[in-house]
Amino acid sequence: MFILETKIEEFILNNSDLKDVHAATIFAFDDKKLITSFFGKTRSESGKSEENNSIWISLGFKSNNHYQWTTPERIVSPQYFCDHHISLKQDNGIISCGNPVITFFNNQLLIFSKIGPYPRTWSGILSRSYDQGLTWQKPELLHGILGPARNKPLIYENNILSPCSRESCIDDFSYIEYSSDLHTWNLSNPILPSNPQIFQKGYRGLIQPTLVSSNLPNKIIMLVRPRKTDSLMSTYIHRSISINKGIYWSNLEPVNLLNPDSAIDAINLGDDTLLLAYNRVINHHKSRNILSLALSNDEGFNWHPITIRNSIYPEGDIEYNNILSAEYSYPAIIMSPDNNEIHVIYTFNRINLKHKVFQLLPK
Repeated sequence: MFILETKIEEFILNNSDLKDVHAATIFAFDDKKLITSFFGKTRSESGKSEENNSIWISLGFKSNNHYQWTTPERIVSPQYFCDHHISLKQDNGIISCGNPVITFFNNQLLIFSKIGPYPRTWSGILSRSYDQGLTWQKPELLHGILGPARNKPLIYENNILSPCSRESCIDDFSYIEYSSDLHTWNLSNPILPSNPQIFQKGYRGLIQPTLVSSNLPNKIIMLVRPRKTDSLMSTYIHRSISINKGIYWSNLEPVNLLNPDSAIDAINLGDDTLLLAYNRVINHHKSRNILSLALSNDEGFNWHPITIRNSIYPEGDIEYNNILSAEYSYPAIIMSPDNNEIHVIYTFNRINLKHKVFQLLPK
């Protein structure tokens, strides 16, 4: 069993000229250098919150008890694809970038992201860096694959497994894209719920998977969150298991955590204890005003709040606001290379990104 102690709590975009920032992802090069990527736009750029967004990066360098974050740099923009006459689906001229995901594979730092007017018409993009994020190659439009929906890929036995989902006007579903070389990709089976009636109760489906490897050979655990658009009520996170390295997956079963139509992310703490970052739900409200961390000791079926030493919030919570319109959402969670610290980054009311570092302690 583990507990956490808060070591660092900081905002990343202080004094920046950005707005509508969301969906941050994070990667640790070592114990003193981080990189984050997210989408957003400058204050002078027009459009609704989901329109005209670019992909940005910022590097964080540890100094004493905080990180110094570089001025955000734009690495992918809708304008680039227009300027280079790259054909994309559009809707009344609307086009936007979204949901970047960072990983490191085959000696390359990779950022997968999306472009298009809406999630159901997105195309995948891949950006590459060969110098730890200092410079970036021109973005590549992906063909035949979409890339990870929201959460980090799992590097498993020399393969990269991207947790993907397709959103449509009818039924959404999750699946895996996997490759050993970033050139040839294969797809897993569609991963569907055991109870198909979920689609008859206003749910669009189960999307944005997060993957964690088990300590058992060939076994991988997936958690997905629901998407429901016609109700203010929440429903449950679901879970699937693969016992053949992510190629085939079991049907999805609900776990004991509600979800308010918001992203989740998970890691394995090293002994098959899973740690999940998610929006906790009270009274079935579909809001993102509480952000929490929970532990599971049975491969993700049952969850309970983790104790966070020196926290001012209820057990397990890392943000809490009684105002339902407050938003602390789309967390990304990773473990430091030395396995002693947990990094969580998340949206803070769409005006900033917040970064928290926790020390992992035995209970």
